Amino acid sequence: MVVYSPKDFKDIDEFFPYYLSQHRNNFNRLLHVVGNILANLLFIYCLFTKTITLMIFCPVLFYGFAWFGHLVFEKNKPATWGYAKLSLYCDFRMVYEILTGNILNLLREYEIENIRYLDTDLF
Repeated sequence: MVVYSPKDFKDIDEFFPYYLSQHRNNFNRLLHVVGNILANLLFIYCLFTKTITLMIFCPVLFYGFAWFGHLVFEKNKPATWGYAKLSLYCDFRMVYEILTGNILNLLREYEIENIRYLDTDLF
């Protein structure tokens, strides 16, 4: 297993393995998916209904689920707290990789341990 440590990253491709190493717990990854999807659905709802004031809850949903997963299940500091822009992009990428069924291949490729909290190979 490779240990990825925080540093000054040059680009997204260099940051992504570190980001994934902070998301080893599959329940934490599931919470990221749920928060990401709910926040995006709320955003789309707000656009179509023109209820812009509800948009303040998008970041609450997006980050609330993710940070809860980090603090309770992953037991680490969310990458957003140190790398906000890089982390935002990587969260969307990680959710994409989960939804396309490629996340476990990436974890193996980067030699990151997959901690299974849920008995599934989906997350």
